[in-house]
Amino acid sequence: MPPAVSSCWRARVDGSVINAGDGAHEHPTQALLDALTIRRNKGRLEGLVIAICGDVMHSRVARSNILLLNTMGARVRVVAPSTLLPRGNRADGRRGSPATCARGLTAPIS
Repeated sequence: MPPAVSSCWRARVDGSVINAGDGAHEHPTQALLDALTIRRNKGRLEGLVIAICGDVMHSRVARSNILLLNTMGARVRVVAPSTLLPRGNRADGRRGSPATCARGLTAPIS
């Protein structure tokens, strides 16, 4: 995977670079909006169990949500067929294990 566009710009400019999404890598602004919506409706993020369902392999929003929600203290469960999960040992395609993977909806939300 090529480096994120924001990383390339960061090396070339003398100033701040805000990554609002860069193609197939991430969509952090959507993740921030999702986190705000959850917090407004639930009152918190920490300690919540949040299920992300669908095509995680091709979703930059899902990857960004996994990273942000874990950082904010939520436990993320990913529900998808194995063909729609990223290759590797992590639901967002990176090393480590920030999300639990499941193939049905019952286990992730219990």
